[in-house]
Amino acid sequence: YTPPQLGLRVQIVSTHSAAPIWAVEVFYDSNDAAVVEDLQQFATSYAAKDVTEHGWEMAMISPRRFASFVAHRVVNTWREASWF
Repeated sequence: YTPPQLGLRVQIVSTHSAAPIWAVEVFYDSNDAAVVEDLQQFATSYAAKDVTEHGWEMAMISPRRFASFVAHRVVNTWREASWF
């Protein structure tokens, strides 16, 4: 259903200590102008190879593409972690 919304809670847990190594909890709501702006930037840079006739707006129509956007942003929090 549009407008898409997706929330994720992800953890990486140490197999030795069972302590969380990294965790993130996010909620992306495409009613939020900042999320739409970020989605446009994502679609024109990272997802540019998947260009469709709908352009960046395809991510607002397709649940799979919106989920891909959110997953990409979540993985970036792992990459940007200062301890990594």
